[in-house]
Amino acid sequence: VSSVRASDIISLYKNGSAQTTNPAGPYTDPTITTNTNTATPQATAIGARNVGGTPGLYFNGMIDEVRVSRYARFAGWIQTEYDNQNSPSAFSSAGSEDSTFTWTGATDTNWDTAGNWDVNAVPGAGHTVVIPDVSAGSNRYPVLGTSPTTVTNLTINANASLNLNGKNLTVSTTFTNNGTLTLQGGETVSTPTNASGSLVKYNGTSGPYTLKNWTYYSLQLSSTSATTYNLPANLILNGNLTIDASNTLDAVSGSNFNLTAVNITINGTYTAQGSTITCSGDWNHQNGTFTYGASTVILNGTSNTLYVPNTQTRRFNILTIGTGAVITINSTSGFSAGTLNINGSLSVPSGASLNVNKADTLTMGASSTLTGLGTCQRLAMDATGGTTTITTGATITISTFIWGAGMGTGADATSTLPTNVTYGGDLSIRGSYSANGIALLTGTLNVIGNLYIWCAYGNDPAYYTNVTLNAATNNIAINVGGSLAIGDKNITNTNGVTFQGGRLSMGTGTLDVDGSVLIFASNVFNSNQFTAGTQNINVAGNWTNSDVFTANSSTVTFNGAGAQSITRGGSAFNAVVITNASAAGVTFADALSTATLTDTTSASTLKFATTGTHTVSTTLTLTGGSGANMITLAPATAATNWNFSPPAGTTVTGVNVSYSQSDKTITANSSSNGGNNTNWVFGSVTRYWVGASGQDWDDNAN
Repeated sequence: VSSVRASDIISLYKNGSAQTTNPAGPYTDPTITTNTNTATPQATAIGARNVGGTPGLYFNGMIDEVRVSRYARFAGWIQTEYDNQNSPSAFSSAGSEDSTFTWTGATDTNWDTAGNWDVNAVPGAGHTVVIPDVSAGSNRYPVLGTSPTTVTNLTINANASLNLNGKNLTVSTTFTNNGTLTLQGGETVSTPTNASGSLVKYNGTSGPYTLKNWTYYSLQLSSTSATTYNLPANLILNGNLTIDASNTLDAVSGSNFNLTAVNITINGTYTAQGSTITCSGDWNHQNGTFTYGASTVILNGTSNTLYVPNTQTRRFNILTIGTGAVITINSTSGFSAGTLNINGSLSVPSGASLNVNKADTLTMGASSTLTGLGTCQRLAMDATGGTTTITTGATITISTFIWGAGMGTGADATSTLPTNVTYGGDLSIRGSYSANGIALLTGTLNVIGNLYIWCAYGNDPAYYTNVTLNAATNNIAINVGGSLAIGDKNITNTNGVTFQGGRLSMGTGTLDVDGSVLIFASNVFNSNQFTAGTQNINVAGNWTNSDVFTANSSTVTFNGAGAQSITRGGSAFNAVVITNASAAGVTFADALSTATLTDTTSASTLKFATTGTHTVSTTLTLTGGSGANMITLAPATAATNWNFSPPAGTTVTGVNVSYSQSDKTITANSSSNGGNNTNWVFGSVTRYWVGASGQDWDDNAN
């Protein structure tokens, strides 16, 4: 019960509520007017009524507590007072003492300095610690002091850091790292939650250490002196692995702990043992050492780069380009792998080289791609092993693909070049250190670029060797989009001897060359040879033979769309067919020698060198059209005689011949005598006026 006197009005309250009634009956007003006679003031009595100075009418009950206030309390205060006393627990509750400590770094980097915390005290057990980004403020971050530290909760914010400084750290409840946590490796540390974007750095000073078996985002080994860190188990990094100079990461012999990361950068040493390392980003050990052991490296990034030192040295035991991966070798890199599995796309840019050495294994899956403007070298295999498997469906578009054949003698001196794939760039068949290295073929060989056949090694004359591309055994066809070069006068060894000894052996399979055929001159140790079979050879470019061409019963067709030049060297053709209809035509740059010569292409042009004698020993077939569609036979040097020895009794039709000095009579029907011909008999002929030079009847050009 409360009563409040404000001025001369007394208000009554019961259980915090203003009262309008009393036991005697209803009030018309919840207030009582007090005696305003100040001349005879009335004393206040508690528990009784003061009548004339004598107490009476005593309160029949117990009064537990009486409070007297000199101030008139308002209704809200009275209600609150009642609620507080009536049910204290429901009225209010109190939490624990505020215990969050926030780092400021106001004084220095020492964790144990009170002035570095917002509450000017050092946190301990029962406290929550927050290390924020103070780069815009003090830019100083905490380093644990001289003793172990215990807290309840610890959060390292993004862009902030904590250095354990070799001291133990216990976090009893929640430990979250959003920034950088640095430790030596030997501390006892509660396991943190390393959030996305976080980094754990190890900077030990002695070691070896075993890494904490945590879940990491990014991991960096950053000791400034030689220090080894051992993997604790199979480790998965959701971010990057960086091994700085002087640091070694060891997969532990016998345990062979695996590792998975996004980008892997090795500036120190990674001793892989027999582990599997999976990299979904860039792999870079261009400035470090990757001790591959018996390990497998899997690259499965979708747009990433492989960086290795630029030396022709084995850099991996097994390297796998994962399915769907797109990997580019850095342009200054060159390397080999014991086993190279390509199931995705591997790009070798200009300046880079991918080597598959003699005992190495190369496997390309059905959806794989080997591309780029660089070079892939499949060096000659030997008896110690080494296989190449290119699954049907694989794509090779690399600028230069070199296939090595021949290492020693016997079975290891031969290899089978895969032909179930189109070589989208240049293909080189290269011999090395063998009396006769042989690359056998099956199926059809398709080369979009140039096909080179040459021998690569031999500083010692004992090793100046020959290499043969054997298409005869299985009678395969060869299609070349560029040129065919046998031997190469442009490449020399350290003794200045040109690399020769290239040989091509054909059977019944067709050879189509969209460019030129070049047989280079041999040196004193090697010879360059093209041995044809019974097949057709189609050439759209030039034919230049400076060594040996064995025609056998082959037919060579010159089917270019522009000028073609034929230099037979000292080798005769069996059969030559001309289908080139261009105005520039075909030029026999030295004395032609062939059993048969056939040209039935209207308006074609044949030009003949003016030195030596052009010989067709068995059959000469020249069948041109009429008028402007005649076959033109002319000297390669204008107005100069050219010597010709055709088969006896030859008759040709539809030719326009000039300056031909034949040693036998040739009958030319429906033909044109261009003048200065010997032993050409021009039979009945229908001549057509063309008016090419004017109106003069006696001008042959008309």
